[in-house]
Amino acid sequence: MKLLKNKKGFGLVEISIAIVLIVLLIGVSIPKFMSLLNQSKEAQTKYNLIRLRSAIAAYYGEHKSTYPGADIVEAIVPKYIEEVPIAVSGKIGPAREIYTTATIHSREHKGGWYYVDDMHAPDFGTIRANLPGKTLKGEEWDKI
Repeated sequence: MKLLKNKKGFGLVEISIAIVLIVLLIGVSIPKFMSLLNQSKEAQTKYNLIRLRSAIAAYYGEHKSTYPGADIVEAIVPKYIEEVPIAVSGKIGPAREIYTTATIHSREHKGGWYYVDDMHAPDFGTIRANLPGKTLKGEEWDKI
């Protein structure tokens, strides 16, 4: 009976299998991680939109049922909200700008926020995320 020698370390086959398994795990986890990252960005933007709307509602309540005008940032910061929050999506980087009817042309989606300051508009006093496309649930950013 021949005695088998005890090998030290791993052979080429074992190392190759381990590398293939690691690559497969990375290949499966990265898309899931990116999806979670996009979901968190979207959730943060929606939360920040709620905060902005609350600040505008507080302003409306304290100023005899009138909405802020084109000077919305000066009207709500820092009394009703500490700073303009960030709007971010997977397509556009973070932005704090609040564009108004007077400062935006043909409703460009530059990032940040869009505030309707035109008194004659049916949605006067409304603020929305100024982001292109749709949310992960298929909702238009313009309609949220």
